[in-house]
Amino acid sequence: ETSELNESIVGIEALYGENVNVVSFHTSIHDAEFGINAIDAIYENTSSPQSIYASVQTSGCTEVVSFKLILMALPFVDLEDAEICPDGLWEANAGNGFTFYQWNGLQGEDLNQPLDQSNVFITTPGSYSIIVENENGCEYEEFFTVAIKDPPVIAEIIVSGDGTVSIIAEGDAPFEYSMNGVLWQSSNEFYHLNPGDYIAYVRDFT
Repeated sequence: ETSELNESIVGIEALYGENVNVVSFHTSIHDAEFGINAIDAIYENTSSPQSIYASVQTSGCTEVVSFKLILMALPFVDLEDAEICPDGLWEANAGNGFTFYQWNGLQGEDLNQPLDQSNVFITTPGSYSIIVENENGCEYEEFFTVAIKDPPVIAEIIVSGDGTVSIIAEGDAPFEYSMNGVLWQSSNEFYHLNPGDYIAYVRDFT
């Protein structure tokens, strides 16, 4: 993890009650006292906690001040891109355990729901993000997209003399099939149908 050591200057000045000049930062008190092996202000921790020593020039003298770098656990959310059917919806869920949630990018009627909870429902294609924060005050933003999925198409209906009907569908499987729009099944074959008129249906089942 990378730390901005210059952010410590405010705390150092609070110790002295005056503006000071931080000459350099070091990983040992010996290096700080002799002004050798200075490290960059943008520093990547090698351990946690890690002591850093600052060579400080005040109005009276030069002193060494130490402080600790402690790495806080970062929050993390993993949301994959999603596809929804036309007129469908998708629940985006960032998971529990965070102290702050903020969903971004929602549009239209999707805005008529709390955007500071762990989950939202999305009906519109677009680019979105979720910002979460944990109890340490660390923040993470996850980006994802929602797209409209092409609906399945009935390419062929095969009718056999024994009352068997096979529905051949094209598109991204898996599908569900129905001969009345009420009762659905995963198999594309229907058996022992009585003579009569029917309407075949197919829908996405993801």
